[in-house]
Amino acid sequence: MKKLLIAIIVLAIILATGIIEQIYLRKTMDSLEQHLIELRECVYDSQASKAKMSELMEWWDKEKNPLEAFVPHNDTREIVVKLGEIEGFVEADQPENADAVIITLIVVVQHTEHLLKYDWEHVL
Repeated sequence: MKKLLIAIIVLAIILATGIIEQIYLRKTMDSLEQHLIELRECVYDSQASKAKMSELMEWWDKEKNPLEAFVPHNDTREIVVKLGEIEGFVEADQPENADAVIITLIVVVQHTEHLLKYDWEHVL
């Protein structure tokens, strides 16, 4: 009886962890996409884009460590590289290049979220 109870508790912990992981993944990726859309809206305004980029990088620095705890680093590496490219273009006042990389990163974020989330199409 004790073994059954322990097995049920372990199973409940595994399920709860998986659910929390999925909620956090979706929340983080949706929030990153929203930050990128907001940055894209102001990318041609040098001062506003630099401020927004700084805000985005501060947010990402807080969010990336918990995300990388359960997401393979290969999946987040491209996001980090693209954020660095955008930051460089924003700092160099190259809004056309920054805009192009923002669009690319939005697609990468959407694709990464799609690959990492649990979905019936991935199971069947």
